[in-house]
Amino acid sequence: MKPTKVTREKTDSDHKVLLKVEVTVKNKSKEQQSIGLGNFSLKDPSHKQNLMYGMKEDSLGHTIAPGQELKGNIYFEIPVDLEEGWMSYIPEPGHDKAAEWLIVFPKD
Repeated sequence: MKPTKVTREKTDSDHKVLLKVEVTVKNKSKEQQSIGLGNFSLKDPSHKQNLMYGMKEDSLGHTIAPGQELKGNIYFEIPVDLEEGWMSYIPEPGHDKAAEWLIVFPKD
């Protein structure tokens, strides 16, 4: 799994934007796996967690067969002035993160 593209989308607020993170996911296991927004978190440099935004039709939320690869989007609502953050992948609630990426957010 890896983030492949990061973009910003405007919202109705002057203080918040949507961060769209495109990801490519491959199921390397021998069993079907579910993956969705709840498997990801985004924290700013001061470790404050940002809200996931699941109201988009193209938000990631699928079941993946063994060996299958898919592309999807993860959305977070972030402050307009936030420049970077740590996105984590957590396979199951209550488990440790399996991967983490420092993402530098594009300017408008």
